[in-house]
Amino acid sequence: MDQIRLTGIRAAGRHGVLDFEHERAQTFVVDATLSLDLSVAGRTDDLHDTVDYGAIAKGIVAIIEGEHVDLIEKLADRIATMILGYSAVARVQVTVHKPNAPIVVPFDDVSVTVERSRETVSRQSQSRAQDPDGASAGVRGEGRCHCAGHSADDEDFRNPADRADQGVVCGAGDDYAADTANIARPVHHAVIALGGNQGDVAATLRDAVRCIDGLPSTQVTGVSPLYRTDAWGMPAGTAEFLNAVVSVNTKLSAEELLRGLQRIEAEHGRVRTDHWTSRTLDLDIIDFDGM
Repeated sequence: MDQIRLTGIRAAGRHGVLDFEHERAQTFVVDATLSLDLSVAGRTDDLHDTVDYGAIAKGIVAIIEGEHVDLIEKLADRIATMILGYSAVARVQVTVHKPNAPIVVPFDDVSVTVERSRETVSRQSQSRAQDPDGASAGVRGEGRCHCAGHSADDEDFRNPADRADQGVVCGAGDDYAADTANIARPVHHAVIALGGNQGDVAATLRDAVRCIDGLPSTQVTGVSPLYRTDAWGMPAGTAEFLNAVVSVNTKLSAEELLRGLQRIEAEHGRVRTDHWTSRTLDLDIIDFDGM
């Protein structure tokens, strides 16, 4: 099978078992090998027939900089699962390096390598969905995106299940043309960051993914695990943020997509006052066709 390799992606994160590793950021380096069919992209020379490795790199950095985990094994698993959120990827190998690990003997590097396939992730998802204790019971929105509930352990909300979600009714807005008017438009790839720190944030983010997927001529193609970040630049005691990253294919322009996201924010109670303030939902376009 064809492969895309990303090597040496580095970012600072607070991961490790020791107390100081919960507070002090250190460098983590990630290599990822994606196995997928690139024959169509080879013929068409079209980005939409492959995966946007720039967006994947940003997703890797977001996970490294996100919620603390004790083990790089867990970090590698989260990254692999995020990458498999891209439907074109059949298998992925992820290596996480921890070059500054607190080891008392001389060493060059410490790393963990995991391999995951769509089949193994699917089996894990089914196992979670069948958990009799309901720790990972999923939800499904009214739109096309079937987004799972979050686990008490890893707060992953990406796996499909069969329970209806009573979320916000998402409206496309009067300024959008019907889907049929967008047929001739080019398809764009975008990456959207989601976050919030007020109310039931996990439920809000889950519903926001459904609403994004319900925008005209827009399809969610990948959803990251949830991760936590401190409320940087805000007063002491401000609640931390719960975040996620989604990738979409859309025929909307960047401006139309932004208006749609702002409408979704408003539908979920977002009030824009100061920039550095708590909010129920924050949606930002962090990549649009590589820009």
